[in-house]
Amino acid sequence: MNWHGSSKFNVVEFVRSGGSPTLPVEIAAELDGQPTNLMEDLRSCEPRGRLLGVVRLAAFLSAGRNPPIALQLAMSLWDAMSAKLPAELGIPDPLRETVCHNLAITIGAAAIANGDADTAVRIADLVQGRFENPEPSIEENAVRGLIQKFRFDEAWERYQRLPFSPDLEGALRDWRPIAQREDVLRPQPIDTRTQQQKLDAAARAAASRWVPEQREQQAQFKTAFMAEQHSEKEVIAFESAWTEMEAALDTVRDQVAAGLVDNANEIFNREIFRYQTAVRHANALKPTDVGNHLQAQHAGNYAATVLSDPARTNEMLMAALTDLRSALAWFKDRQALAAIVSTNWATGLILEDLSDESEALACFREVFEAVIAVAAARTDPAGKAATLRTYPNLYRRLVRLGLRHGEVALALNASEALRGMAYLSSKNPVIRVEDAPAVEWHYLSIFVDDDGCVVFLRLGDGTLYTHQPDIDRLELDALTSRVSPRDWGRSQFRETGSPRNRLSSLMTPLQQGVKEGRLKRGDHLVVAMDYPLNLVPMHYLDALDRAAVHDFSFSRAASLSDAMTIERSETRPAAASARLVAIPASDNTDQASHIRNARNAVRPLQTLALGFHMTKEETDASSLGNILRAADIVHIQSHGFFPVASPAETVDPLKQAGLLVSSAGSWPDRSRPEKYLMSGRDIISGGACHARHVSLAACVSGLGRPGSAGDMLGVEFALRHIGVASVTASHWHVDLDTASSFHSEFYRCWIVEGQTRGQAWQSATLSLIDRYGPTEQDWARACAFSLYGSWQ
Repeated sequence: MNWHGSSKFNVVEFVRSGGSPTLPVEIAAELDGQPTNLMEDLRSCEPRGRLLGVVRLAAFLSAGRNPPIALQLAMSLWDAMSAKLPAELGIPDPLRETVCHNLAITIGAAAIANGDADTAVRIADLVQGRFENPEPSIEENAVRGLIQKFRFDEAWERYQRLPFSPDLEGALRDWRPIAQREDVLRPQPIDTRTQQQKLDAAARAAASRWVPEQREQQAQFKTAFMAEQHSEKEVIAFESAWTEMEAALDTVRDQVAAGLVDNANEIFNREIFRYQTAVRHANALKPTDVGNHLQAQHAGNYAATVLSDPARTNEMLMAALTDLRSALAWFKDRQALAAIVSTNWATGLILEDLSDESEALACFREVFEAVIAVAAARTDPAGKAATLRTYPNLYRRLVRLGLRHGEVALALNASEALRGMAYLSSKNPVIRVEDAPAVEWHYLSIFVDDDGCVVFLRLGDGTLYTHQPDIDRLELDALTSRVSPRDWGRSQFRETGSPRNRLSSLMTPLQQGVKEGRLKRGDHLVVAMDYPLNLVPMHYLDALDRAAVHDFSFSRAASLSDAMTIERSETRPAAASARLVAIPASDNTDQASHIRNARNAVRPLQTLALGFHMTKEETDASSLGNILRAADIVHIQSHGFFPVASPAETVDPLKQAGLLVSSAGSWPDRSRPEKYLMSGRDIISGGACHARHVSLAACVSGLGRPGSAGDMLGVEFALRHIGVASVTASHWHVDLDTASSFHSEFYRCWIVEGQTRGQAWQSATLSLIDRYGPTEQDWARACAFSLYGSWQ
């Protein structure tokens, strides 16, 4: 290209003058060649004007409609500055540094707008090595480029070097790996606010960030528009759109961000739509095709505002869909992976609203595949969990839409995505049900969302069944609040009665499997359930016209991945040693009975090297931690504690739930649990444990609340987390006789008769059912204990 022969534009004159801050937009269309000879063509220019003029030209094009040309210009000049040009022109170091800083910023911005993340990263690395105090914006461009390419670990590492950046903080918030591995054990808050309260609070928080961001973008947009040639009619139309944008921003600032209205979400959504519609009208005065990164991003913003408008029409939805498809093509051409995912997500939401469910499902599937791929590459469980929660509403849509369109495997995979990450080692990918091998056991999974629940049954041969019970979330919460037989007359949801009848509909897939001859009595079921169904002993629900424990053995796992890991890893030798730990409370009326029941429970273990720890001095937290790591089987008869609190309260089960142990030479006092508590965190802090089994003959020892990585946090979780192969724990308050009788039979069947742990658990439960009699409220007490972990 002849850079100084254009009839419309003389680059040499432009540069010689120092570079005009306004450049007619049609000039950008002419700059479509590779400017390899630019510096040669500009020999006649004064050095400072030559350099700064080209820098300004590149910067203008970067912010305008030609990031590719801006990148070519800036990289050409960068190469010249890095070689002989400074010495040739006698450029002093301060000027060279200024030019290189400006060029680096321009190159990074142009690279991001052009979808060229590698160039943004490379230029940031070059500047970092060349200058002691690089501009943060150079590194920020590198971070943005890495986010585009889904290289989030690198992006987060680079972000640590920068001052706080609100926009980068927001971009990384959902993707960044949790800094500390143990943060994966944080509880997941259970929010009991109404949906309207949640939406209004979120709107107020978002508005305070949104208004200043839009003001800044608005100023840039106006500058770019006024730099171009327009007709009087176009200027009038632009000014009208500008006035509407200003009014919308003022309303959001004065009413929503200031917290002066109760219906914050309604007003925020209305004004966002008003604002984005005005922006779209202003953009209509320019070419409508998505031509750069900002325009492509605006497609997603417009789609969001359309979806938030309760009065949206099909015409509005179709307009948003057209913009999104154009943006998606632009992002795909530049392999901007993060943008592809977010645009697919927005496209799926629009298609879903247009009732095109099959196309929406295809978009959501692409998002799912991308998120799963990134999660699989994470190096720690906390990072996996943070990544998988990027689109938390994705999984509910995949489950519900997948089932409606016969995609059962996809629905099951989606239901599993947020489960049990803390149990999985970093090398394990997220297991897909279609890739799981044939096994000798079956997997029963229950997914819970705001609409209710979905039951999945994956048989050992890979056959899938599914069922959607007619139980909404409100009823589900009420039913699970009275799981214990002693609470069957205390519910506010119903005057009296057992929850078993309604909850037994969860077992429908078992009936289907038996009817077809694929599932047989005596088979083993591994179960995994979302909160609050983790509180329910599934084995006491009816499957084949009686409690399921009569026909199947059960154990619990965090997920299908966890279950597969258990099967592969359980290769330990037979148990050779056991320990009994008995810790009565100081306020027990008959401490001797407590000790006697504990001894009866472990009587079948006398064939092993059996040790006893039943004094105040050898049953404190430190001693118990040592005992857990000194034997193959540990039987703990103590008092359990799980905090009674409304879900709205902040409860960390790993800190506030646990076992009551001795302290300072005293038996625990149940009226002061905090003084004698050995929490799940204490258990984890003690380090790894390779015990084959731990029995928690303690009240409420199997309760748990959702964790940030999809685990049910409690004492049982803490023991499995440190490496204990299997745990028995209780769903409710149990008496000494029930705990002792159950475990005595469990040990006899497992250790003495050689049954598997799953079979021994079933035998022990049935023996108590037979003993307690035919009345439902009596025999159900025998189902207090579940088996967690290995069933082998």
